[in-house]
Amino acid sequence: MADSKTPLLGSGQAGSAPEPPAKQNAALYYDSTQTPVQRYLQISFVATVVIMVLVSLVLSLYRGISYHYNGALYLMLGICMLGLAGLEVLLIYIIRKGDFPKEKTWFLFFMGFCIMLQGVFTDILVFY
Repeated sequence: MADSKTPLLGSGQAGSAPEPPAKQNAALYYDSTQTPVQRYLQISFVATVVIMVLVSLVLSLYRGISYHYNGALYLMLGICMLGLAGLEVLLIYIIRKGDFPKEKTWFLFFMGFCIMLQGVFTDILVFY
């Protein structure tokens, strides 16, 4: 990190170029603390949550449009699923940005599990 006495454009001396980062610090992936298996499990969990949200959203929208009596109820269930999925995406963004500690990523999995549980309950209610 440069201090206030470091010139902005360099002093013009030969050999004063900054050194490249060390091999261990130059990570190929975003999170170098994860093994490939952990990364695969994380991606598959997120894909499962996304599929569950899409299925529940499509079914609730279909029921909301086709039913005249409780159509608004089914539409509200779909909007609620979208809201929770938006919160999950916001949390992922905050963690990627670095504002949330990496040790607290378990909360993302907990929230994803809650979203999947709500998706199951929504599907049950839609076809009840």
